[in-house]
Amino acid sequence: MPVDNWYGGLGYGGDERPDMSNLYIALESLRATSLDPKDPVWQKALIFVNRMQNRSESNDQKYAGNDGGFLYSPSYNPPEYGGGTKSYGTVTAAGLISLLFVGVDKSDPRVQDAYKWLTANYTLDSNPGTNTKGGLFYFYQTLAKVTSAYGEKEFVDGRGQRHNWRNELAERLVLLQNPDGSWINKDSGLWWEDKPELASAWSVISLEQLLK
Repeated sequence: MPVDNWYGGLGYGGDERPDMSNLYIALESLRATSLDPKDPVWQKALIFVNRMQNRSESNDQKYAGNDGGFLYSPSYNPPEYGGGTKSYGTVTAAGLISLLFVGVDKSDPRVQDAYKWLTANYTLDSNPGTNTKGGLFYFYQTLAKVTSAYGEKEFVDGRGQRHNWRNELAERLVLLQNPDGSWINKDSGLWWEDKPELASAWSVISLEQLLK
């Protein structure tokens, strides 16, 4: 039912709770199939996406904050990121992309607020909002997709500094590449990023987006 805060979301199957990460990947897959933009699945997904954004003007849940960023799951963030409902980088990038996937216009306040959070909190040194490097390569691939989907080459961050995020992220990935061609998160094993097979896959996906 639409009143259920799980409505429109997607998890790991069965009775697993839905989250912003799983939904964004599913929506990206549906976009690749050229599914009819009028199919009800998009509007159902949008209800869940709205409820993952810390924006009380469009989020009807009591846990909603007002900084424009996103949280992971209804009233829940992973304990590795401090729990609670604070916005953080990976899912804010995923949330922004998801809004665009379901057909929300770039000028819409929901998109603009998510973009403002990402640019104001921009850093490549950690997963923004977490003060950790856990999930850093996953953040890189979501951010790379934002640079492609949103279309702005440069922005000014919360400290007044101008950035070309495509160039900066590409340069960071080249710097982090190992001599054997692989990538690995040397600072955190969270979400298996200490495995070169996974970190390298995220990095190649990132570069593919950045070189478009």
